[in-house]
Amino acid sequence: LGDGTYELAADQSAHRRTVTITRDLVDVTDVDAASSTQTWIQHWHVAEGWTPVRSADGVATGDLLQPDGSRVRLTCRESGRSVTPVAVRVRSYADGKPAWAWDMQCRHRGTDVAFASRVSWLGEAGIADSAR
Repeated sequence: LGDGTYELAADQSAHRRTVTITRDLVDVTDVDAASSTQTWIQHWHVAEGWTPVRSADGVATGDLLQPDGSRVRLTCRESGRSVTPVAVRVRSYADGKPAWAWDMQCRHRGTDVAFASRVSWLGEAGIADSAR
């Protein structure tokens, strides 16, 4: 997929996903509803080598850092409210070899969900870097 906006819909479901891709970011919006309360999760699996960044007081920031200083930021909003992404350590099997990686999760509990998530490239300078 190149730059642009894509609408995706699952068969027989109210779930609607919109994906927008540009040079420095990926925006994903999921809208869905259920007849009973459930936990909704958007999973963002990141490759081995990325490490979640925490603030000085230990609070998750949604940023991920590479040893070379490259940085991406995951921001989550549910019905317009900011939601802190949860970092879950998972086993990855790239090239058939086990390694530790991270699953960054945007979570919400309820009967309906309207998630808007953005993964943006910040580069080494901490700002969007289209020249990478």
